Amino acid sequence: MQVRRKNQMLIGLLIMALAMGAGGFVRRFFGSRAPVGSTGSQKLVVLTHFDPFGGASSNASKAAAHAAASLLKTDFEVRVLELPTVYDVATAEAREGIARTEKELGRAASVVVSVGEGGCDLRLETQAHNRDSTPSLADNRGVIRDRSKIEQDGPEEVSMPFPVKSTLGSLELS
Repeated sequence: MQVRRKNQMLIGLLIMALAMGAGGFVRRFFGSRAPVGSTGSQKLVVLTHFDPFGGASSNASKAAAHAAASLLKTDFEVRVLELPTVYDVATAEAREGIARTEKELGRAASVVVSVGEGGCDLRLETQAHNRDSTPSLADNRGVIRDRSKIEQDGPEEVSMPFPVKSTLGSLELS
């Protein structure tokens, strides 16, 4: 239980650090703009998680996203979105859900954090590869990908220019 609480706190602290420092970066990088007439004093944090897959009755990413949301809700406006575990659908649904949330609240998200299931530790990914490789893991439609290109005209890799490592390194955790 102690380890779980520390992981929840780490997720919350990381999200807060990113939200406090990355809002302008996120908007510039993704071209997100607050809808006209936007107000709102709290920064908006959107957390995404996945529905169950592989015959499981639950997905740990849902519990992690909701735990992080409960830690953040006093300092931020937090919205949690569930995404389908379907490779060709999840990204579009994430974009639509974020746009719907921003329109509803009248402002852009400061940060979007996608929570996934995959291990017992927190892994901060700072580089995206334009390859989809899940040789032993099918999505909910039974699709398995083996090094297929995601964006046919896209670059092989994209690095996050926001200083994620130094932001994480500046957090004092006890």
